[in-house]
Amino acid sequence: MKSIFPELKFIDENGCYTQLDKLYDELDEAWEAYHDKPILDFAMEVGDVATAAMTLLYIIENRTGITAESVMEMVRNKNEERGYGRKKVS
Repeated sequence: MKSIFPELKFIDENGCYTQLDKLYDELDEAWEAYHDKPILDFAMEVGDVATAAMTLLYIIENRTGITAESVMEMVRNKNEERGYGRKKVS
């Protein structure tokens, strides 16, 4: 997970509220790109949304000890139980 989503400096600088606000900003940029830009620009904005979300999980990890990896494993399990998955992720 961390090789795809590196820990950014904002993990130590931002609190949850600030990072959640950043996540909303990135989502807004993705929405605008979806309507007005080429698909690659939109895809890159979606990548920014994912990075902002993972950074928020890393902030939570730093403050609580609940690891981003364990949260994502729980989310994968929850989604699998709901039948959302198409294939098993290793």
